[in-house]
Amino acid sequence: MRFGVQYLFRRPAGDERSMARVYAQELEQIRFAEQLGFDDVWVGEHHFVEDGWLPSPLAAAAAIAAVTSRVEIGTNAAIPALHHPIRLAEDCAVVDAISGGRLLLGAALGYRAREFDTLGVPHRQRAGRLEETVEILRRCWTEESFSFSGRYFAFEDVRCRPRPDRAAIPVWIAAAEAERSLRRVARIGDGWLASGAPQWHARKTYLAALDELGKPVDRPPIAASSKPWLFATRDPERDRVWLRPLARAMMATAQAWYDEAGQQFPGGFTGEQLADRLLLVDTPENIVAEIRRAHAEGSFTRHIHQPILLGAPPDRAAEALELFAAEVLPHVRSLGEPAEEGE
Repeated sequence: MRFGVQYLFRRPAGDERSMARVYAQELEQIRFAEQLGFDDVWVGEHHFVEDGWLPSPLAAAAAIAAVTSRVEIGTNAAIPALHHPIRLAEDCAVVDAISGGRLLLGAALGYRAREFDTLGVPHRQRAGRLEETVEILRRCWTEESFSFSGRYFAFEDVRCRPRPDRAAIPVWIAAAEAERSLRRVARIGDGWLASGAPQWHARKTYLAALDELGKPVDRPPIAASSKPWLFATRDPERDRVWLRPLARAMMATAQAWYDEAGQQFPGGFTGEQLADRLLLVDTPENIVAEIRRAHAEGSFTRHIHQPILLGAPPDRAAEALELFAAEVLPHVRSLGEPAEEGE
């Protein structure tokens, strides 16, 4: 299994660091994560957030490419409906060239209405725009020239340059566990960015959709999180005291966005309840057990977690990351390997 870390470049209220300092510190930790042996680094996308939540994932991806040499660099997730598809294709191709072919484009529908309203994109069109954009991206990257006529976009004689040096940039689709969403992932995606750890019923739905399309179902590419916020420590009780309020504050922001859109959190949870479910502050041994449990419930091929909660001191997050690399990674890397499955 491959293990990745995700960064959002956020600065909480009251933090006196400049945004330049926030970016420098997180880029330094990304370099450190590569040295520790992590396999990939992921960045997200949101707009108009007071804490500065990263709005430009491909700009950040280019910076990460420049300070690393080995890790794959993914977006988890970009929101293609908010971008012009040809410009997005060009930006991805540039990042892929800078990185030497290490980009993974993770794409999501997006759900925050304010982002769509402010950027002049009808929220109800996001699914159709996502699907058309993915088709246009692949044609930009693989065809000498092409024309396109869809419901939302129409182009004549497109000659997109540069094109990736490899066959194409992988496009992963972010989705929860609704059947319609999983069928979309199977149809247009090269992999599934799962929301949390996929349950067996969701994985079965995804596999069935892949099979119907004639796509391989042996170890399908699925990226997941046993818990999105993992903090390895030798003193869990001490660190839960200061980390739990940070997680709850982060989910309060998300709950406000759902309330704004007139939607309910998945599972009917409140933001506080969901924060407690998504955060794991524990010993390396217990984190190993949690990752193994999640994998047994719905096998995945990549694991992603966020090492820095909003408001957490970067040096404390780096300590947890180092402990995770030393005492968790060696015990879970073989998950999903054929030899293990046959035991």
